[in-house]
Amino acid sequence: RIGAIRRSFDDVCAHVRSLPAAARPDEPAVTAAKLAEHYIEIEVGRWLSYRVAWMQDQGQQPNYEASVAKTFATELAQRLANTTVNLLGLPGTLALSSYRAPIDGFASFTYLLTAHWSISAGTSEIQRNIIAQRGLGLPRG
Repeated sequence: RIGAIRRSFDDVCAHVRSLPAAARPDEPAVTAAKLAEHYIEIEVGRWLSYRVAWMQDQGQQPNYEASVAKTFATELAQRLANTTVNLLGLPGTLALSSYRAPIDGFASFTYLLTAHWSISAGTSEIQRNIIAQRGLGLPRG
């Protein structure tokens, strides 16, 4: 998931860089800060995923660690998709099939897809329960 998130992020950054000055976002400092924040989050998600892969390579079972990585990545994907659609404005909601859609329509597609990610392979609420019980040792609530 982090790879797909990074690809979406790179596409958004390339789109913003390609805009003529008159078409750039109204508040470039806010846009830059938000994209920088997402970049940091992507790097954190990448290292969480590496930790899970390393544990598997070592023959360990990543129990709550996989839940942390999954929850972080899916919620990051939703935040990035939301930022992307807000950044692109109304054209960002155009479908893949529209030739007028910025970033080939992937903004709206990703926005809808990320809702599915938080449900598949266990909802974020279930993942949080796993983290609380197995990672933090808290009783079932």
